[in-house]
Amino acid sequence: MQIGVYDILVFVVFVISVIAVGLIKSKKEKTSEDYFLAGRGLKWWLIGFSLIAANISTEQFVGMNGNAASHVGLAIASYEWFAAITLVVVAFFFLPYFLRAGIFTMPEYLEYRFNVWARTLMALVTLFIYMLLLGAVTYSGALTIQTMADKAGYNVSLFKGSLIIGAIAMIYVFAGGLKACAWADLLQGSALIIGGVVIMFFALGKLGAVDQAAAFTDIQTGAVQIKNLAKDSSAIERFFELNRIRLNMYLPKGDPIIPWTALIIAMWIPNFYYWGLNQYITQRTLGSASLAQGQKGIVFAAFMKILIPFAVVIPGIIAFNLFYKDMQIKGAEDNAKVMVKYLQANPDTKLVEIRENAADDEIAAWSEKNGQKFLVAVFPDKASLKKAAKNPFVLPITKDEYSGISVAPNTVFK
Repeated sequence: MQIGVYDILVFVVFVISVIAVGLIKSKKEKTSEDYFLAGRGLKWWLIGFSLIAANISTEQFVGMNGNAASHVGLAIASYEWFAAITLVVVAFFFLPYFLRAGIFTMPEYLEYRFNVWARTLMALVTLFIYMLLLGAVTYSGALTIQTMADKAGYNVSLFKGSLIIGAIAMIYVFAGGLKACAWADLLQGSALIIGGVVIMFFALGKLGAVDQAAAFTDIQTGAVQIKNLAKDSSAIERFFELNRIRLNMYLPKGDPIIPWTALIIAMWIPNFYYWGLNQYITQRTLGSASLAQGQKGIVFAAFMKILIPFAVVIPGIIAFNLFYKDMQIKGAEDNAKVMVKYLQANPDTKLVEIRENAADDEIAAWSEKNGQKFLVAVFPDKASLKKAAKNPFVLPITKDEYSGISVAPNTVFK
């Protein structure tokens, strides 16, 4: 992978355009209502795009995509499709009360409805949630930058990536208020949706060009099979052939990620909080020019919510089909720490062996000699980890990391 001058130029021009449009559109703001609620003048199409762009982030393009690549598959899209239903309810049952109250923030509504203590409690809890959420989103964005830069031969630390993301967002949000956010969201939301759709078509094109691909044969155990693909089959036919087992919209009640019980019973609680009471989201609707404009904007966002999972989830599912081995190898360092703990808890196991400074030929031939056993290869430093063969059964770890691992009493391994 290479990052050329044109790639950097497109990125820089896009970021400058986002900041410039946001600041230009908000330059006439004078009052607090102008700053926090865009003068209550947002139109429905701007509200809709702003809601989607405020919601879609690395949470979806990294987190949801990653879950789609696992056994979860299409079921992870339930988060988005349930949100579409929630948005319609918010538009016609919540929003009229909020606009009638003339509030600026959701904690303010609790004071209007109950008392100042309810407002204070929600404000504190909301700040705590935002610190966790923004930290997670910024981290996953920085991780994406680091991964892409690494593939192109550049070393970008997580700290630098996080700093870049935070600084760009801070400039237009702080300087321009909600209107700057809304117009920046219009550009960014459009780019994210279009980019997701383009990647989906690229992924299908790639799937249509290969001779072999991986498929789950049992989502309960995670069993995988490499299948030979018919040369005359289309990309869509291959997608369904490989992933039929992962196109279910619900998973068994014992699933650790998204059991159907949580989907049907529990998901409504965070959904109604997120879309109906979350200041980060509802501020866009509070700034609507009228109740009708706000309701149209929310329904427009609900419509886009139905379409967006295809642009996010399908590429994740295909990524597993195409890059199953790469994913195994990428996970080897994390698996090394788990297997060290397993060996400590089960010293008589024959599943795992540990070697320090193992010879290159020994590492390269490990799986051929030992079947499904694991070799934890301990190296003196991170630079030496590159010696580890591209083999999912060879788990590299540095000596410092190895020395710092201990297993807690009564740990259970599944």
